[in-house]
Amino acid sequence: KALEEMDKFFSGLRAAVPDNNRVKSIFADAAELERDYERSKMGVTGVPTPWATLNALTQGWQPEELAVIAARMGAGKSFLLMILAKWAWEQGYKVLFISTEMSRISNRKRISALVAKTSYGRLRRGNLTSMEESTFFDKIRNLSSDSNFLTMGDGMAVTLGVYRDWE
Repeated sequence: KALEEMDKFFSGLRAAVPDNNRVKSIFADAAELERDYERSKMGVTGVPTPWATLNALTQGWQPEELAVIAARMGAGKSFLLMILAKWAWEQGYKVLFISTEMSRISNRKRISALVAKTSYGRLRRGNLTSMEESTFFDKIRNLSSDSNFLTMGDGMAVTLGVYRDWE
């Protein structure tokens, strides 16, 4: 009975998908697999991280894979993601950093502190020395026309819900 239900489900899924190329034998394209293997032999194939060990394990962040960073509140997830985003930007990738939890100005302060190698805590509290202020704002002004590191945060109306359709 379970197999029949599963078969009905997948038959319906295949019928609902207009592009039937999405559903095919796992062995259908040997040439694609071979090309991917050859790229893998060359090293990091995705967006690299700052950490060689992680790159060796993952070959970088792959576009077709979902990566989840999870931890309790206040553990530094956003800062970690900003470090990764900054690294990717420095490697020449275009970055869009989206946060539903922080405003755009909070994102800008944190990322700008990372880029300018300035203390975020002192920047946030307005406690930079006059030399640090001058260096920080000169660096940020010089980057003001850079459109490869974007952020989005204000006006995001996102809520999380729990769905219990299985009950």
